[in-house]
Amino acid sequence: MLAKECFNVVNLPLFKESEETLVLQKCLVPELHLMQGFVNYLFWVGIVPIIGRDQALTWPIKLNVISKDYHGNIFEGNACKTLLQNSDLLLSKDVLQEKNPLALVPFVSAFKAMNCVVENCFSTKKVIKNLLKTQIQTLKKAFTATELPQTLKIHIILNHIEDCLKFLAYDGLGTWSEQAGESVHREFVKYWDKYKINSVDNTSFGKHLKKAVVDFSSTNL
Repeated sequence: MLAKECFNVVNLPLFKESEETLVLQKCLVPELHLMQGFVNYLFWVGIVPIIGRDQALTWPIKLNVISKDYHGNIFEGNACKTLLQNSDLLLSKDVLQEKNPLALVPFVSAFKAMNCVVENCFSTKKVIKNLLKTQIQTLKKAFTATELPQTLKIHIILNHIEDCLKFLAYDGLGTWSEQAGESVHREFVKYWDKYKINSVDNTSFGKHLKKAVVDFSSTNL
């Protein structure tokens, strides 16, 4: 139990920071995954149980938005943004049919409030600082009205975005977004598929990985 106090470790830590350094100063909040987490959680866990899956999917279908099957259906970044920008359609007759619109009003309000936060913070432009606090407070009230429990991503959105932006001098989170890494990863998979060996224990794994990296890098100079 006292090992941590004596700096008794097998491997030296990768980061050497002062004890006063906050995690948010070094590990920025991931804007893409936060937006996806918010939209997918409210849709699949909040809306679908209220009006049913087929009826709920009428909303994204009207917007030509489809969900991808990654260990369960999810909406990706651009799809999430489209849904946030068109939440009013949730209350249309095509979606609601015979359902009570009042049941979905809290979700529409939450999507609208989140869209304001996204437009202000999730880009490469400077954040409008004097709007941020009001937008976060509005989002907190709107999300609470859905009566859904907070997930970790929801907690980060409601409680830590503002702190993170302070460390960035209110540069938009898009400047530091993980989207570039996600795009590279998606593109690299195409090359890895040509050389792939499934087992890392295979003696040829390293050679094949190197070939895939060289091929990918050479093509994308």
